[in-house]
Amino acid sequence: MNDRKGNVVLAAGSASHLGPGKVNSEIKRLADGEISLQLKTDVSDSEVIVIGSTQPPADNFLELLMLLNTAVQQGAKKT
Repeated sequence: MNDRKGNVVLAAGSASHLGPGKVNSEIKRLADGEISLQLKTDVSDSEVIVIGSTQPPADNFLELLMLLNTAVQQGAKKT
């Protein structure tokens, strides 16, 4: 579970119901406007459920896609 903007309550409730917990991440805006995303929790060989918003602004959707991509790159299982 991840608790990106606007999804904190939903992610926390889902994580406590499904277990084992939340994945912490960090998103930064670089000086040139680029978005940097890092997962602070090891997700390798784990099933991951990503909860995110696709509502405007478009950055919400972009961050959701980046989060999915990063989780897969770091070894999360594809189900």
